[in-house]
This record gives sequence, C-alpha cells and structure tokens, in this order.
Amino acid sequence: MNVNNTDNAVVMPSVTTASEVIAAPTAGTSDVDSIMRKMADQQSTIANLSAQLQTKSDDVQKLSQKQRDEMMHVYQTVIKGWVDAQESVDPQTRSEFNNGIERLAENADDNGIW
Repeated sequence: MNVNNTDNAVVMPSVTTASEVIAAPTAGTSDVDSIMRKMADQQSTIANLSAQLQTKSDDVQKLSQKQRDEMMHVYQTVIKGWVDAQESVDPQTRSEFNNGIERLAENADDNGIW
C-alpha cells in the first residue's frame, strides 16, 4: 500500500497567543464608544420625556378637577333648581334624577355630556 502523506495532510489552525491578542488594536472600541454615547443620549431623552409626561398628567388632573367643580356648580345652581321647581314630579323621581345628575357631575371628565 502506497501512502502519500501530502494527500492526507492535516492542517492545524493557526493559534493566536495571548500577547498577540493584547497587542492587537481593537477595531470595535470606537463602535462600543459610539453605542455607549447613543445609550446615554437615549437615557437623557427618556428622562426628559418622562418629566414632560408627568407635567402633562398633572395638568390634566388639575383640569379634570376644575371641570368636575364647574359641573357640580352648574348642577347645584341651575339643574337642581329647575328640578325642585317642578311640582308635578314625584319626590322619589326627583331624588333619583338629582342623584343621577350628581354622578354625572362627579364624573364630568369621563362622559361627553358636560
């Protein structure tokens, strides 16, 4: 049997030593720095947007409370007076109507009536 060593040669992968790895410049350093800067910018943007959202939420709450107060005032001055002036209405019906209007006024920001 004739064996030719060149045909069955095993090629060993090149081995990189630790000193070569340390000495080699890292091409990805600038990429990592860029990503870190972008992440820092995004964190800053998120913090700013969160602060703006909180401010807007507070403003909406103030407006909602103001709207509820206005609707309760309208109920107490106009609607309740009109209902109480109706002599032909059953007292229980009058009470139920007043309770319903009060609930609408309390939930003024949740409905389109006001």
